[in-house]
Amino acid sequence: MLKQAYQMKLSPYELTGENLITRKVSTIKRRSTHPRTLAGDYFHLEQDIKQVMQNLTVRKWVKPNVLICLEGLDEGGYTGIEKRCIKEAAIGAGAIDIYLAEQVIDYTTAYDLLIKGIFIEKKSNEQKSKEPFRITRIELLIIISILGIVLSYLKGFDVI
Repeated sequence: MLKQAYQMKLSPYELTGENLITRKVSTIKRRSTHPRTLAGDYFHLEQDIKQVMQNLTVRKWVKPNVLICLEGLDEGGYTGIEKRCIKEAAIGAGAIDIYLAEQVIDYTTAYDLLIKGIFIEKKSNEQKSKEPFRITRIELLIIISILGIVLSYLKGFDVI
């Protein structure tokens, strides 16, 4: 199998990675720590992810799929900027597809997601609600102005 897939657990003080195919594990102490954010310094985060990926790599010419489990912040959750920073650092480290999870995911779920490509939804079909089709005011104004332009164009050809 030519796929490479890693599951990483990112905490404020360490980064643990596991190769989901060979089950090899690598843990390093993070270079940059901050009590209120997991991202810390972007450059150090990218270097940490790259070091763990190099320890787990079997084939250097195949870019891996990576699942990063964020752990450590109980209050407030993670901001969009933090999530984007972590994804960009993983891309810079050499990953091709990055998935973020705000909690630790077990091995079988991670394997199903990254190797088999099976995504497990949390909602059942009964819980899904049908959203009505909604148009915002701006979209409605754009549609009306486009219709006005089309109608004035057609009037010039005596179609209407």
